[in-house]
Amino acid sequence: MSGFFLVLVFGIVLVSVVNAVSMSIFERSAEIGMMRSVGFLPQQIANIFVREACILTLFSIAAGFVISTITSYIVNSLNIRFNPPGIAGNMQFVLTPTLSLFVFVSLSIGLIAALAAYFVSRKRANKEIIDLLASKPA
Repeated sequence: MSGFFLVLVFGIVLVSVVNAVSMSIFERSAEIGMMRSVGFLPQQIANIFVREACILTLFSIAAGFVISTITSYIVNSLNIRFNPPGIAGNMQFVLTPTLSLFVFVSLSIGLIAALAAYFVSRKRANKEIIDLLASKPA
């Protein structure tokens, strides 16, 4: 059951990250056009967006780590009890964040953000300069 929820949450995060990165790049089409008009190559523009996505991902991961640590501490200190089926009596609901899961999720989200930024910005930067400069943000 926990695997199902992990896949569900991971899928939602995947769609959210790709959407956020894509919308950011599409809204900055004029900026990409300006960089192309002064001589930037599509590969260089893609590298700029990948670095930006990686920096934002690092800050997001750090904030998520702090928030999850505080949340697990608060939940554990509340001593929430429940009666699971098949066990006599009750037991405490405990949140125990694991380092391996944190590293896996962090690397996965970082990879997704970097790949999304690379492919979307590279595709956008390969458009005609005049089309990029003429585009208006949504």
